Formats: sequence, C-alpha cells, structure tokens
Amino acid sequence: MSDDKEEIGELDWISLDIVIGCLKLVAILTPVWLALLSLVGGSDCRNDCAVGMGMAFIALLGVGLYILPIGLPVVFGLLYFWTRGRPVQLIGGIVFIPALAGVFWGYLTIREIIQSSKDAILSSEIEAAIRPEYLSRTISKPIGKLPHLVFAGTGGFCLEPCYEVLVNGIASKYSEGYLSKNGGSQDILERVYRLGSGDDCTAKTETTSWSIENLQQRGIFDVCVLNAQADEPLAATVLRGFNYDNNVLARPFGLGRVMVIQAVNGGMLGPELLRWESGSLPGSRIVLGSPFLWQDPIRAYTGISTDRFSDAKKLGHSQRVERVFLSKSSFLRFHPVFDYLRQAPDAHRFRLFKANSNPQKMSGDDITKLKAIGNRICMATPVVRRDAYGAKSEDCVTAYNQFVRSQYPGQADALILDAR
Repeated sequence: MSDDKEEIGELDWISLDIVIGCLKLVAILTPVWLALLSLVGGSDCRNDCAVGMGMAFIALLGVGLYILPIGLPVVFGLLYFWTRGRPVQLIGGIVFIPALAGVFWGYLTIREIIQSSKDAILSSEIEAAIRPEYLSRTISKPIGKLPHLVFAGTGGFCLEPCYEVLVNGIASKYSEGYLSKNGGSQDILERVYRLGSGDDCTAKTETTSWSIENLQQRGIFDVCVLNAQADEPLAATVLRGFNYDNNVLARPFGLGRVMVIQAVNGGMLGPELLRWESGSLPGSRIVLGSPFLWQDPIRAYTGISTDRFSDAKKLGHSQRVERVFLSKSSFLRFHPVFDYLRQAPDAHRFRLFKANSNPQKMSGDDITKLKAIGNRICMATPVVRRDAYGAKSEDCVTAYNQFVRSQYPGQADALILDAR
C-alpha cells in the first residue's frame, strides 16, 4: 500500500515537472509570442499588442526564433540553464514545442478563414455597388472642347497639366482651385489661364515668360500662356480626384482610385457627369477597372486625343530643325530652342565623344536652316539669358557659336555666325 502511495507521489512530481518545464518554455518564448501576436493580431489585438510591439524588435532580433536560425539554440540554451538538475522539466519543455506550434498554426488558420469570409462578403458588396459606367473607359457622345476646365483640389502656377489642357485644345481656359469644406460650391479659383499667340506673347508677365521657356523647350513654338479671368457667373467643368479630394469622392463600397467630372453653374457644384473608378477587391486582390491617368477621363469626355508634346518629342534632329525653321513665331528664345534640338533622339551622332570618334555630318540644307535659326534669334534678341531669374546675360552670337562648336564639332566652321 505504501509502495503505491510512493509511486503515485512520484508520478505527481513527474507531472508537475513536465508542467513546470512547459511553463518555463512559455515564459522564455513570451516576448516572441507577444511580438508575433502584434504582427498578426490585426485590429482585434489590443493590450497584448501594445506590449508585444514594444518587445518585438528585441525579441525577434535577439532571440530570433521566428526569423533567425540561431534562435532555436538560444531558446534551448535558456531552457537548459533554467531546468538544470531537473531533466524531466527540460523534457517537458521540449515536448511542449510541437503543441505550441500547433496552437499557433491553428490560430493562424482560423484567423485566415475568418478574414477570407469577411473579404468575400466585402468583395460581393463592392461588386454589387459598382455600375458598369464606373469601369468603362469610353464615352458614347464626347462633348468637345470645354470653355473652362477647373482642377479641384490643386493649386499653384500653370505647369504640366495646364500646358497639356490648353496647348492640346481640351479647354479654352484652365484654372486650379479648392472646394469649400461642405463640398457644395466652388470656393476659390486661385489662377485662371488661357492660350495666346503672336504679339500677346510679348507680355512681360511671369506666367507668359515661364510658359514660353517650357513650351519651346518641348517643341511648341507658336503659342504661350496668358493670365485670364473667369467668366461671371462662373460656368465651368470640374475635374476632381486630386489629393485629399479622392477620399471625399470615394463611395462606401467603392474602389480606391476615383476621378469625377462635374459641372459648375453660377458657382454651385452640379451632379456628376462622369465617374471612373479602379482598384482591387479585398483578399483576392482581383483588379476591377483598368488603371488610368488624369488625362484619360477628360480626353474621353471631350473626345480630344491631340498630344502635341508627344508628337514633338518623337521628331528626329532634322525634323526638329525644320520645325523651328518653319515657325512663324516672333518670340523664339535661344536656350529653349537649342535645348530642343540638342535633345533630339539622334542628335548625339553629330557630337565628338569617346564612343563616337567620327561624328556624322548634317546635310547642307540642315546647315543652312540651323544657321538661319541662329541668325533670326540673335537679330531679335542680341543679348540672351539662360532663364528669366538671375542668370548671367551673354551675347547671343557668342552663345550660338559656343553651342555649334560643342554640338557639331565636325561642321562648326560652316555654322559659325560672324560677330556683330
């Protein structure tokens, strides 16, 4: 009878040692499990995550069980140190490892199943709420050139979007502004711009000067941009979806990328004329609606696909020389014009450099035209500057001769202009 009691007591101690070994292992791994919980716990993780996030870096980097191969020996070393003299506790801790792994795997599996179910429900709700026209990228009856186009949610000088809208004939006037906080009316039109040509482009304004520099450097020589005024009462077309406005436009079950076209009449924002959306469904990441740039909806709405900048960029050197030569512009600028020629895709073949010891030669016709361009610009502007803001002035003929020597070293003598 006493032997039975001793055997039972011994079994109790063995069981206790196993349990203690398991608990010691859990204690050693606590920083790791809390860190992992903070990484995979999602929005439902609260207090544990707060602790785990603070310990994540030290636990994962120092112990390294999850991401470093040295982690397992470190954990076993700590467990052995803590259970020395108690081999049953050590065995209990080691045996408990598969159980911990199983629990963690089960947690991840259940969490994934729940999340997949939520994603499936949300995806079906999104798909049900999307109208076909939100994903379509065509308009059955384009409206043509707009009197006034406003970019809502932007502000600043006339730069790339402004140039594209005006030069390509998408709208007669362009402006940028912000909607009022209640989203009900056009609150501010910061600046309004229109296209000009001929003598209009001699206006001594910052807008005009900058536009001439930028447009001619990109191969547009016949127009410039002028300051303008909005018509009263304000009647315009607004393109929305820039910056913070994208969040305002998003529907409860809509896609993340949104652009909207609306009308403004008498300063009041009217109903949506066009809405485009694109994005991916939760979980599956299936993309709905082809991605688009701001140019795409406004081009589809107007039916205007002209892209003078792209056309000018494709031209080779000889074609660019011809383009400038035939320009009737009375306001050609030296540096933008010759920058445009220098940046031609095939302009490098005329230059002398290590990989091109025998530069090609221009035709006699191109030489005549290029020299005429230089003479024409220098007759109109004997003194030139790199830009309108602080650049040192220089003699136009001198600048031209330096340019042809560097860009056309094999034919510089034929291109040189005589000093005046």
